[in-house]
Amino acid sequence: MVEVPVEAGDSGIQLNGISSAETEQFCAVVATLENYSRKLVQSFDLSTKQVNQKLVEMSDIAKKALNLTETARNEISSSVSNSFQELDMIITEAEAIANDFECLDRIQAEILRLSDILTTVESTVGRSQSQ
Repeated sequence: MVEVPVEAGDSGIQLNGISSAETEQFCAVVATLENYSRKLVQSFDLSTKQVNQKLVEMSDIAKKALNLTETARNEISSSVSNSFQELDMIITEAEAIANDFECLDRIQAEILRLSDILTTVESTVGRSQSQ
């Protein structure tokens, strides 16, 4: 009797010199291991796809958060810039008002001086007429 080599599953393992019952058992174990390996690879692929999908979703959320942060930063920067411009305008107007007050002070001083001169002239004229 010539023994025909038997291959166990898709493994390529050739079985020689063992009984057919042992061959069947070994082939069943190899088939179970191959099936388990395929399911393990499928599970790994599915897990990898799920992790990748979650990473993509999280990166989208991070991008949105970054865009919102950038928008808020730009709005704050614009608001601060506008505030500085308005403050500069207020300071300029305050300086102009201070200059106007200085002019009013000078005018008032001149009026008082003229009033004193007028009073002096009137008193001088009044003395001249009474003498």
